[in-house]
Amino acid sequence: MEKILLDCLLEIYSYDREVELWSEQRFSKFPPRLYRLQMIDSLFKALNINCTYQEFLRGEFIDKDTVGQWVDFKNVIEKKLDLTFIDQSTPKILTEFEQRYVFNFLMEYRLRLQDLLNVGSGVLCSFGVFLIPTYLSKNINRKIIKEFAIIDKILCYLINPQKINHPKEILVEYFDFPDVDLDAIDLEYF
Repeated sequence: MEKILLDCLLEIYSYDREVELWSEQRFSKFPPRLYRLQMIDSLFKALNINCTYQEFLRGEFIDKDTVGQWVDFKNVIEKKLDLTFIDQSTPKILTEFEQRYVFNFLMEYRLRLQDLLNVGSGVLCSFGVFLIPTYLSKNINRKIIKEFAIIDKILCYLINPQKINHPKEILVEYFDFPDVDLDAIDLEYF
């Protein structure tokens, strides 16, 4: 659920930076964004996230009731990072401030990475010398995608440290999750 939320948010943000203006009315004529926004809203409800989109991006949804434990957080990232240098000074429970800071910093970084990944995304065909920048950027992006998976994993943990997980049927029935095929909708509108 948290990965869908993160992906939808990143996708919309790629095309519309005016987060404070996001609304169903604003996206009513562009179903790919509209359905993603509806998915975000649904997942906010399902995960008990009560804030605006801007507050979410800053990690302000994290409060004393949702704060995770260091051991859980460490388990999320320990396979990729050497944390021995901070283990001794880290408390058992991460504070709101600590988790908000980590979330805010990594979300900002992730949004900027998304910009980088979107460079050249509209290029459908190229040849000759025009193939060089397309090939280079796509080749580098493949490498970057592998490396930043840990960032998504950390963000997902901070979004849902309680590991709330509802099947899609429950999301559709109780949380107004749109039951649509985003790939088909994207093909139609792009």
